Amino acid sequence: MSTPEQRDRTWQAAHWINALRDQLIALACLRLDLPTAYSKGAHLLPDEVTTHRQTVN
Repeated sequence: MSTPEQRDRTWQAAHWINALRDQLIALACLRLDLPTAYSKGAHLLPDEVTTHRQTVN
């Protein structure tokens, strides 16, 4: 069973991950001169930018 403090940390982590994702999308749009407000240019990003790349160590 998790404590309230652990649940708060889980929600806090989810919030920061979502905020980071939003900033990365805005930066990618800015770099390609696409609209950045409210991620309006996200659907215009090329596949090279939005495709997840797996790295090999």
